[in-house]
Amino acid sequence: MPILKVHRLLIGSGIAVCLLYAVRQLLDYLHASAAAALMRALFALAGALALGLYLYSIRSQ
Repeated sequence: MPILKVHRLLIGSGIAVCLLYAVRQLLDYLHASAAAALMRALFALAGALALGLYLYSIRSQ
């Protein structure tokens, strides 16, 4: 298996983990109204977006 395919798989897994973490933090925010949980959710979404853009950029190669 070429290294680029493995790299894409790992980046895709990272995106999934970021999205799952963001959902969990949003649920924590809705239950406890803790501003820190909302900030963590936003940072996780930003991380998923950044990884998604990176994945898009390496798919064109």
